[in-house]
Amino acid sequence: MSRAASIEGGTRLTGISLDRVGSSAPHARSDAPPAQRVLARALALRRRQTERLADAIDAVAAASVDLAERIAAGGQLLVFGSGSALPDARHLALEFLHPVIVGKRAVAALALDPAREACAGLGDPGDVAVAIVGSEPAPETWRALAEARARGLRTVALASAASAPTSAEHVLDPCASDPRLAKESRVALYHLLWELCHVHLEESERLAPSDTGGETGVESLYPFLGAGRGDAEAVGRDLRASGRAKLSTLTALRDVTVERHASELERCGSALAGARARGSGLFSFGNGGSQTDADWIASWLSTASAPRWRARSLAADPAVLTALANDVGFARVFARQIAALGRPGDVALGVTTSGSSENVIAGLAEARRRGLLAVGLAGGDGGRLAREGEVDFLFVVPSDSVHRTQEVQAMLPHLLDELSGGAAPQEEFPCAS
Repeated sequence: MSRAASIEGGTRLTGISLDRVGSSAPHARSDAPPAQRVLARALALRRRQTERLADAIDAVAAASVDLAERIAAGGQLLVFGSGSALPDARHLALEFLHPVIVGKRAVAALALDPAREACAGLGDPGDVAVAIVGSEPAPETWRALAEARARGLRTVALASAASAPTSAEHVLDPCASDPRLAKESRVALYHLLWELCHVHLEESERLAPSDTGGETGVESLYPFLGAGRGDAEAVGRDLRASGRAKLSTLTALRDVTVERHASELERCGSALAGARARGSGLFSFGNGGSQTDADWIASWLSTASAPRWRARSLAADPAVLTALANDVGFARVFARQIAALGRPGDVALGVTTSGSSENVIAGLAEARRRGLLAVGLAGGDGGRLAREGEVDFLFVVPSDSVHRTQEVQAMLPHLLDELSGGAAPQEEFPCAS
């Protein structure tokens, strides 16, 4: 195993040999069925896109150093985003405020919508401001970032380098012009930013091994850091290698997920095409980062995909969500809405990295009872969704990494949209060198 592969960082593909991935993934043969050609082209597009991200990994490493230094000194994180980028802003702030890996420090982080909230004067000189920009113009977001830099905050932009003004000290380019591919890249970029930032934080604090002789969390994830401590240049090289290895694993994980579910993706796409033709509604839902994915897919399907869906994210209205959580319990917040809003022939799309989120399971079960098409996205071994079978279609990303699972889950609704009649992504991959 190469050194870069050995520092992949705690991401394990459950039951998969990376050596065989790619040889059996769908290929775009001229005589292949249409759905197989769609899947093969989709994977090839994303493989090229991810290669461009790997070429630009130095920018992520540099931004993570600045972010870690500010956080170590007590700084907070402000994340600006509006429109299609707002779900990403919320996801990134959540990553730092409520880490998915147990034992990581919680960082003061806020997601702000400059198009709706007054952001001027927020933050102190020791803080960090991150602007996330989608495909639409975002003058308020850029203005908020420029004001933050003028106040002395360190600034990062997750946006196309071509559209980013000079107000950002670090620019992390998604390397994609199509909004769907750019969305998938943004998720990978801010996951890498979080992961590398925490490695810097823990390297600076360097906890001693436990009394039982076990390793600390960071040592088990990044064993190479134990040697040559204090060698910043060596650590930087290894962190960049780790980032590239994570992206390589993401490519392999996408391939194997599509390989395992190719026939189900085709059948689900056909079922969705029928629902789409009937004008059926689609309800998406999840928790935390999965909720931001649900927000994105409902927004994309209802505004940008053609033909459009009547799509809604069931966590989009905080008044409804908090009322149901208070009155009937959080486990029923999605099921209760499905019972009120769903009609036979509609679609319920539940997203959970574990496959065992109680409210997602209840929502999908309620959908199936009422004659909706129930579609689940899960990770690992599929959790309770795989064991209990309360879905019509279940797509499992076979990884124990929440981040890599979410990155593949960001792609799957885009594939289903394309298989059900939506347009294919463009093939342009602009990226800063």
